[in-house]
Amino acid sequence: MDFDFKKRRFALSVIVAGFVYFLATMVLGSITQMIFPYDVMSLGGMRLADDPVMFWFFFSGILIMLAPSIIYPMLKLKGSVLKEGFYFGSLMWLAYSLPSAFVVFTSMDYPIGFTFDSIVVAYVAWILSGIVIAKIHKN
Repeated sequence: MDFDFKKRRFALSVIVAGFVYFLATMVLGSITQMIFPYDVMSLGGMRLADDPVMFWFFFSGILIMLAPSIIYPMLKLKGSVLKEGFYFGSLMWLAYSLPSAFVVFTSMDYPIGFTFDSIVVAYVAWILSGIVIAKIHKN
């Protein structure tokens, strides 16, 4: 019985945190576009918008949240949901987004808006997703 409950919590945290991550990056990315406009489709290595594989882009948040939803229960964090979520989201940002942004910034000639998205927008999205994962696993 306990194993089924853990599976349900895992699935719920992947889906909800993935949706929150995707929504946060879309909304905050749109704001970034107003401040630092750039055409993401013109960047090297990007698929065309009408490419059938781009359908999977809408599931990217769920795919990104698979590993964090497995890792969170193993950490045994102590504190409130907000504190744990903030801490966990910060750890995930440090492990996932910051190195990626560093590699892109140092090796590619992408616009500053892309780097801003990769650092600041990702940080906010990870914090929100971390709070969601903490909330689901605390209950």
